[in-house]
Amino acid sequence: VWGASTGNYFIGPILAIFYFIIHFIIIRNKSKEIGYMFICILTGLVFESILYYNGFLYYRGLITQQFSVVAPWVILLWAGYGLTVYHSFRWIIGKYYIAFLGGGILGPFIYISGSKIGAISLTYDFWISYFILMPLLGLCTLFLNYMSVKINE
Repeated sequence: VWGASTGNYFIGPILAIFYFIIHFIIIRNKSKEIGYMFICILTGLVFESILYYNGFLYYRGLITQQFSVVAPWVILLWAGYGLTVYHSFRWIIGKYYIAFLGGGILGPFIYISGSKIGAISLTYDFWISYFILMPLLGLCTLFLNYMSVKINE
């Protein structure tokens, strides 16, 4: 996010890919995590596309500016989230109310903070953006939580 906000567009993706490689070298159940990571990527791509193509937000980024697509660095954030669920967020797996409320209440702050540092531009002010994102991100985290349970079975 910092890289996008400062015009250093390749720093974040390079660091993310480096983290992904290290992560997959260390973990044991690679197929489960790869599957879940791709579910997160697809969910993020759909969600971010809805926001972007409906004019709710605009991304700062080289590829976004040239081709009018969702910023790849944002999709890498969704992938990174997918790699944390079975580790630092394992306590939330199967706790659907907490996932929905946590994603709904805290999730919008990711977008608002991204806007504050200049990585994205939100079309609406703080409160309108917050209340639009709140139920949407709650549903996203609920869905991803459900999928983490299904993959873990």
